[in-house]
Amino acid sequence: MKDAIYAGILTIFGSGLLYAADQRIDARVSKAINDFQRQEITRQIDFYDTKQELAPDTVTPDDRVNRKVLERQLRKLEGGQ
Repeated sequence: MKDAIYAGILTIFGSGLLYAADQRIDARVSKAINDFQRQEITRQIDFYDTKQELAPDTVTPDDRVNRKVLERQLRKLEGGQ
């Protein structure tokens, strides 16, 4: 009887450890995805900045709108953490 109780306790304890490890992995993966998204959005904003600086005549209204959308996405990502 004692062995069954110990086995049950160990099973519950082991499950808790696995759950905690899984949560840490999920948090790291989520952070990595957010970091990658932030990096890509920043890269795209930098493109529009460079285009404005080097060839201002080629900047279209769509470029301006796209840049604003990217800035909003970046703010949401940074605010979400």
